[in-house]
Amino acid sequence: MSAPIALTASLPRPAVKAKAHKLYNLILPISLSTGLVLLGYKKRGFGIGKYNGFGGKVEAGETLAGSAARELHEESGIVCSEEQLAHHAVLLLETVAEGKEAEMEMVKEKVLEIHVFVCTQWEGEVEETDEMRPQWFAPEDLPLDDMWEETRIWMLTALGMYLSVPASAAAATANSSSCGAGPGAFNPPPPTTTMTTTHPDRKWFIHYVDFHGGVNAQTGEWDPWHGMGKSVWKWFDTPLVDWSREEVVAWVEGVRNGGEGKAEQVEA
Repeated sequence: MSAPIALTASLPRPAVKAKAHKLYNLILPISLSTGLVLLGYKKRGFGIGKYNGFGGKVEAGETLAGSAARELHEESGIVCSEEQLAHHAVLLLETVAEGKEAEMEMVKEKVLEIHVFVCTQWEGEVEETDEMRPQWFAPEDLPLDDMWEETRIWMLTALGMYLSVPASAAAATANSSSCGAGPGAFNPPPPTTTMTTTHPDRKWFIHYVDFHGGVNAQTGEWDPWHGMGKSVWKWFDTPLVDWSREEVVAWVEGVRNGGEGKAEQVEA
């Protein structure tokens, strides 16, 4: 287990109300031999019309890696063991969009905590499912305008740990449209998006984003998970998968209370 996490940012008072976390996983199958990543085109439900990695909710009684392996198989047909899944990131997403509808209020009560895995070895053949249509992409050819706003930032960073990411790909990310609001400045920019080689010494990061609402280009309708606002990024030197639930919640609450999400390991 990692050492306890202490927030170094001074938090203002009164603090905002803490939110519960809803656990998800997201998996990126990467072919090292071809330099391609497998993404899925969402055919139905939440995120319809967008490309992303494979994944879904962590069900009761499942481990993070176990749920990731299950979702990957269900959505793409390929089989990857828990041991073949490398955990690299935690995405912490919330919407602060205004809305009085009961459904909107329920959406605003939770932080989406999405654990990102990469697999480079698997068995079976890629196949289309009822929910997802898989497609291989080079980092420079990602379908940026058909992806979630925050994904356009973090995905190239994750790919840069395994593949060569041309500078042109980073430029395309910066210039992509954003389905409701411009990507804007994020602090700090993910280092690997400007790299032209792999970045093996950077392995774990957290990306926090809040959304203020905007038009979803794929549906043409207003959506609370568009209009990216505050964006906080931090690299870590130890595996995030070892963090306790309390540590993850403390980190994001530090950000939500006006801090920069800075955390450091302290001696027990």
